Amino acid sequence: MMEAMDEPRKERNKSICLKRIAKGTVLIGDIDNSMVEAAKALGSERIQYKSNTPEAYENLEPIDGVCDRFKLFVRKHRGFDKHRLQDWCNLFVFLTTKANLDLFEVTKRLMIMIIRTQRKPKDEDSPK
Repeated sequence: MMEAMDEPRKERNKSICLKRIAKGTVLIGDIDNSMVEAAKALGSERIQYKSNTPEAYENLEPIDGVCDRFKLFVRKHRGFDKHRLQDWCNLFVFLTTKANLDLFEVTKRLMIMIIRTQRKPKDEDSPK
């Protein structure tokens, strides 16, 4: 009975991953059978850790920390628009990366984001 319930979740995860994750990406997480099909379809390596073990905490805690900081970042910015999620992800990575970029690069990235926010999302352009 559990397999029957797990099948729709496997298909849902597979369809989501195929749209949003590049082929060959390494998938890291806890042991989750619903990701098997997605990993096969992407040709991805899976690194899995058994939940609630010292090894899992050591390896997954940094990933959980980044996810928590991203959620906080999105919540704190009232201008967040789900149609611009990629722009917000790019800005978050830009602000949290320790790489030293020159002023020209910083200006260029900010201008790209400003221009994108001035355009209407594709969903708004289509008639309802």
